[in-house]
Amino acid sequence: MNAEDLDLLREKIIQLCRAANVLGIPRARILRTIQRSGYEVDEAGIERELRHLTSAGLITALKGAALTPALARYATTAAGDHELERRGLLS
Repeated sequence: MNAEDLDLLREKIIQLCRAANVLGIPRARILRTIQRSGYEVDEAGIERELRHLTSAGLITALKGAALTPALARYATTAAGDHELERRGLLS
């Protein structure tokens, strides 16, 4: 995946997390939605991107992450919302 596609993938993940309700969005739903959007990403790839976005402070794991990554639910942080706003993707 080239740098531009990777940037778009990360943007899409942040948008999915932002659109989730207060309970967040499950990791499995993120993966399915990303795959349906045409991205060729597997379990390891989505896990890598979720870790990257979490460490960058743009999303946060809400539930289950301490037990197993598969149970984690994700939501945006204030920094993630700001990034979407900066890109003109948050109304």
